[in-house]
Amino acid sequence: MKPEPFIELDRRFCQLDPKEDLEKAALDSYTASLLGRESGLGWKDLLEHRLVVVLGEPGSGKTEEFRERAKTLQAEGKAAFTDNELDFARLSAEDARLATRYAVNELNGFAPWFPELARHKPFTVQDVLSEDLHSAGLSLCPPSR
Repeated sequence: MKPEPFIELDRRFCQLDPKEDLEKAALDSYTASLLGRESGLGWKDLLEHRLVVVLGEPGSGKTEEFRERAKTLQAEGKAAFTDNELDFARLSAEDARLATRYAVNELNGFAPWFPELARHKPFTVQDVLSEDLHSAGLSLCPPSR
């Protein structure tokens, strides 16, 4: 079965205010364009930042959107990758730390690529996990180097 073609939706993204009710923020983001209130950030705005976290309902198309955006950027000659193109062996220690924190804190579990990251950067991953567990009042055996 051939996959459905990607349809560009010109999505808009909003900055989440932690003081705002999450349900209201979600409703506002879904209904803004229906009410003629185009607001928020577009892809051009997001790409000006080194790191952006995009939250959305399961099945809302986040993964496909990012995969297609990576293809578009690559076609423009810009650096971009998808989740199945990561080269963990070449990550800096700082980027490995960010990837580990993302996997633990944002995904609430481990992404399919996490074992490969741990294989290539075991000490960094163990350090980050130890720090996070320690801040939660738990502990891991110290990494042996």
